[in-house]
Amino acid sequence: MTTYVAITDAEIDQDSPLTQVLMTKYRDNSIAIAEGAAGAPRVDLPAITAAQVEGLAALAYGSIGSMVMAKGGAGDPGVVVNGSTLRPSNARGRIDGAGSALTGTWRRMGFAGLGVGGGEADDSMLTTLYLRIT
Repeated sequence: MTTYVAITDAEIDQDSPLTQVLMTKYRDNSIAIAEGAAGAPRVDLPAITAAQVEGLAALAYGSIGSMVMAKGGAGDPGVVVNGSTLRPSNARGRIDGAGSALTGTWRRMGFAGLGVGGGEADDSMLTTLYLRIT
């Protein structure tokens, strides 16, 4: 395991030269932190576990917690909308298959807006990502 060696303030003040010894400390300390060496700062574990990622990956299409690209009305992220107003689509606004509406309640995760200069929006501008919440 790589040894962690603290870098002093005197080594990095504005008048100190950039030396081979200092650069070696930068390199080795990065490795020592990643390895969890004694005395090295600790890196917090991810906020989401592997099991949680696997659970998200196993979600069925349209189930609570799943996400979908859909075409709906214009609006800001975070707005909750009824699935009956949404149609699954691709990023260009082309509606999937027969264009069946979604079920449940969905949160808009991106901006769906007006055209350039506030003009009429084309199909791709009304398509964004939605998260099913109920």
